[in-house]
Amino acid sequence: MCDIPLGPYQRERIVLCSGDASPRSQRNIPGEAGYFFPGGKWVGATRNSAERLNCRFVIFAGPYGLVNPWQIIAPYDVPGHTEEEQTMIRDRLFQTIPLLIGGDRYDVVFLYAGANPREIIIEMMWPILKDNSIDLVTFGKPNTGDLGKLDNVVELLIRGTTPNELSEILRFPQRLKYLHDCG
Repeated sequence: MCDIPLGPYQRERIVLCSGDASPRSQRNIPGEAGYFFPGGKWVGATRNSAERLNCRFVIFAGPYGLVNPWQIIAPYDVPGHTEEEQTMIRDRLFQTIPLLIGGDRYDVVFLYAGANPREIIIEMMWPILKDNSIDLVTFGKPNTGDLGKLDNVVELLIRGTTPNELSEILRFPQRLKYLHDCG
């Protein structure tokens, strides 16, 4: 983590990204990604925050890579635990991240991984985000720890803040991670 200020970021250059949810939390038939995970409360909460805050919203959807909330996806079970699964997901991320949020359109992605293994997602996403000059901010325990702080965190990112200031409003400050290409 770089010891530099976070932001200020322009609201329209902030992306809120939710992790997906397990097959038990998915719909049984294809549907819009933004409403495809009724059992993944973090997906709906992140979507609702993005709408309220007027920020871009995308979903990390395993084998699909990053998807728009209106993109139709079908039920899947690719946990990303094996090297083969991670390679397939990473390849999709290399295709979808530049397409959806690259091209100097966004400056920062806020990732709420939900019940997903956050470190694996970060490991797959960060090199691609870094290549596209996009910072990464993430916090929260699995499922919904600190998810209610998302609006406050985004407002602080817009104003400009520090990791210490963000940590002060979180119940689980040890989960805050900020990645920025320092050079």
